[in-house]
Amino acid sequence: MEKKIIAIVVTYNPTESFLENILVIHEQLDTILIIDNGSKKKAIKTIEHVIDLLNLNIIFNKSNLGIATALNQGFLWAIEHNFEYALTFDQDSYPYPEMVTKLISAHKSHPKLSKIAVIAPNIIDQAVNIRSRHLRPTGKFTFELVSCEESYLDDVVFVITSGSLCSLSAYKEIGGFRDCFFIDYVDIEYCLHAQSLGYEIVVACEAKLAHRLGKRDERSFLGRKEYPRFHPPERWYYQSRNRIFVFKEYLSKKPSLLFYEGANTLYGIVRMLIFEDQRLQKMKAMIMGTYDGVMGNINKPFRKFLRK
Repeated sequence: MEKKIIAIVVTYNPTESFLENILVIHEQLDTILIIDNGSKKKAIKTIEHVIDLLNLNIIFNKSNLGIATALNQGFLWAIEHNFEYALTFDQDSYPYPEMVTKLISAHKSHPKLSKIAVIAPNIIDQAVNIRSRHLRPTGKFTFELVSCEESYLDDVVFVITSGSLCSLSAYKEIGGFRDCFFIDYVDIEYCLHAQSLGYEIVVACEAKLAHRLGKRDERSFLGRKEYPRFHPPERWYYQSRNRIFVFKEYLSKKPSLLFYEGANTLYGIVRMLIFEDQRLQKMKAMIMGTYDGVMGNINKPFRKFLRK
């Protein structure tokens, strides 16, 4: 399987650390495709330097088409070039030593190998050095958040895109990522869609990826440590709008998702109101996103909302 894997990295105005991340990825996987989503000239120079240095493949988009469209472009390119698996990365993520080897090993040894749509690594948030926990249903309306401690973790509801090894044959059956989502819930919707078709989402516990979730920073409130993400208003709009779409589409299949997302959303709002700036803009974006989600305005971009 090693010869049939391509790394796909989506970029948007990457910083100088991007070169370091790509070098780490390139040490573990030779074939890399970069999809750039309309970066500015200075960032493009950085990308072009990386391409020339490592002889990488590149698709330049003239504008920011969103993470979903960029991933679809990359996956279709990989299929056209006879790859069977795509390993996706954000520009600010990098694999721990042997992450790719450990992902492949866990995939090969899994008893449901042919039904795995996505196998993901253990995510370490490099900003706060916290290992991610994963959502699993424990009943129709209940769930648990589980750390990955064994060789692999099954029955996971969703994983993030970065670091995930994706089956391209499963991708073709699933039908791709939702272009209209643009950024938020792209990975969640893809995983839920995959599971609705009988596929599995798995975490390989020994494979580790360094990633940054938003602009998280440690804060303290009433003696409790908190890690707000400081997402801009744009992200609050897309999160709120796309969340409603996911509820409409998948709530009957996974009702426990409502309780998790409801609690997580309320917690995020309170945390934002206590610690973050642009509170009014974020609340307005959230309300408008929720409204557009309820009204079915799924193709409405955030920039049109700003012009009102």
